Amino acid sequence: PPSTFPVLSHRLQLGASPYLLCSLHLLSKMAGKAAALLAEFIGTFMLVFTVGCTVLAETPVDWGPTAAACTLMVMIYAFGSISGGHLNPAVSLALALANKFGGAFSGWPMVLAYMLAQVCGGIAAGFSYVAVFQAEVKLDPVKPFGWWQAMTVEVIFTAMLAFVVLSVAASKRNNPEGSQNHFYGLAIGFVVVAGGYGARPISNAVFNPAVAIGLDVSSLEDGVYQGFI
Repeated sequence: PPSTFPVLSHRLQLGASPYLLCSLHLLSKMAGKAAALLAEFIGTFMLVFTVGCTVLAETPVDWGPTAAACTLMVMIYAFGSISGGHLNPAVSLALALANKFGGAFSGWPMVLAYMLAQVCGGIAAGFSYVAVFQAEVKLDPVKPFGWWQAMTVEVIFTAMLAFVVLSVAASKRNNPEGSQNHFYGLAIGFVVVAGGYGARPISNAVFNPAVAIGLDVSSLEDGVYQGFI
């Protein structure tokens, strides 16, 4: 496990060569990055799979946003200590632009790797629920609304989601050293609840490029372009 590498490194400090210690450190860092990317893939997969299942199982519309929000919340708590629990390319981009991506995973190549893992998780989830239900989830604005109305509410609520993440999960004021808050997952989940009820009648309330692309790519018969808009 990655946690054993520092112990091995400490025990070998007196007798091991600098080359071996450097190799152990590099191996530990690579294992940490791989674990973070896998966490982002799995967390985003579960989020998109939940969205697809709630739609295709004809779950009452009032519970759809709550189901997505609960899944997002528990995945954030589950993977927050591993990858930060972004599960959304828009959130990863916002954290990077605010210089809050940080830690051992800083740098734009890792930001792009996070986004790729999230999108791949979304696409895999899309084809998974299609395989289960033998049906697709079409990504379109809700009539009588058009694309510009849908894009407007998506921008507003995605910005709200990114702002809350920056405020509750990345802010030093809400996370003083040695005393990190434990409400960040709830706050982020409630954004999805609020936005889900507010934007669902207009855009179907996506707020996540990985979700949009996952839904869109898995509904090939409808064309692949809506999620990228």
